[in-house]
Amino acid sequence: MNYTLIKMFYSWGKLTPTISWYRENDFIDDKQYETITGTPYQAPTTDEAGK
Repeated sequence: MNYTLIKMFYSWGKLTPTISWYRENDFIDDKQYETITGTPYQAPTTDEAGK
């Protein structure tokens, strides 16, 4: 899937998996994520203390 399709499906509320998944798997970059969602991308953090 490309940026244009991701943006269109997101605007329709029909994007699956989530927009974050597309960012985490490099379908879109941070700037594109922010353009689509209106919020900066925050990478998920891992909690190493719990392991």
